[in-house]
Amino acid sequence: MGSTASNYSTYMNAKGAKAKKIIVPGTNTTGMWIGSPNADTVGLYFHGGGFALPGGNDMFKFLSDITEAASTSGKSLAFLVLQYDLAPGRSYPRQLDQCVELLRYASETLTPAPKQLFLGGDSAGGSLVFGTLLHLLQPHPEIAPLKLSRPLRAAFACSPWVDFDMDSERYRQGGASDAAGIDTLRSWAKNYSGASAEDRWREPAKATAGSWEGLSEVVDETLITAARKEMMLDDITAMSSKITVS
Repeated sequence: MGSTASNYSTYMNAKGAKAKKIIVPGTNTTGMWIGSPNADTVGLYFHGGGFALPGGNDMFKFLSDITEAASTSGKSLAFLVLQYDLAPGRSYPRQLDQCVELLRYASETLTPAPKQLFLGGDSAGGSLVFGTLLHLLQPHPEIAPLKLSRPLRAAFACSPWVDFDMDSERYRQGGASDAAGIDTLRSWAKNYSGASAEDRWREPAKATAGSWEGLSEVVDETLITAARKEMMLDDITAMSSKITVS
């Protein structure tokens, strides 16, 4: 299985491209570049895998295809992929702290500073996207606050895992197209949660509509996608209905 960083190096070597990594200050956390570090627009990407599995070849290809398509269209785009710690080795809120610190690094330390920053993630990584946005609005008590000098350009999440209750009818029936079954998801959620109590940063679907007030001050646009038959659809829809950007 390896790690996200080792999978990244393998992918870049196969492409005949140079691997470019950074260490996020103060966290001993690796960030991996897809595209040029000097790009005008930089996306910070949090991978999926139930907080238990590293980012793999398909994810790196997906991000690489996007950057290459952008370049063909005359756009300057890159991604900085976070290797957050995996559970059960480390549990929440360590992973959210790493996401926040990557954003702090990108907003305050990257040289030259990108003209635009955005967040992206899938599944567990999508949850971390919205946990990070909530932290910008109301800081997590165990994580240093972060105030941006300007709003993020956008945030997107593909099938974000935003609620660990897993008690809807879709879960009971089982998702026809889901990669992991409910027993596996329950195990991953337990390992990730560790000794932490339920909160809105860990499970963004638990945030009230009022928790999202002021979102337009930290991000210009949000995009949430989900599959029609996946188990998490009801949770994603419920969370999305609370979010407004105006």
